[in-house]
Amino acid sequence: VEVGPHAVVRASYLANGSKVGEHAEVNLTVVGERAQVARGTMANLCVLMDGAFLSPGFGHQASVFGREAFVAFGATIFDLSFGGEIRTDHRGERVSSGSRFLGAAIGHRAKLGPHVIIGYG
Repeated sequence: VEVGPHAVVRASYLANGSKVGEHAEVNLTVVGERAQVARGTMANLCVLMDGAFLSPGFGHQASVFGREAFVAFGATIFDLSFGGEIRTDHRGERVSSGSRFLGAAIGHRAKLGPHVIIGYG
């Protein structure tokens, strides 16, 4: 495991070969084997599966990043709805999550380019 200078890791699990870059902040997050949280990136309440790479954006919260997923600099994942409970797909239909706070699930080997915006749920 590598943790860069001035990085903050709180109540998190860092698996073998994982890396947290300098000035990154990782809170209540699981960072899988060979997964990386890049310099200056914030990850709260997230799961990065094996080999995932997370670049700085506008904060990443309550989200799951699949194996070998790549999130480029500036990508944003919304996690809070002011208009009511977040609805999501479940077994082919849209259902309430029961919460106004929910990130997104980024699939295995998915690649999010710079400045891409993903909605909550």
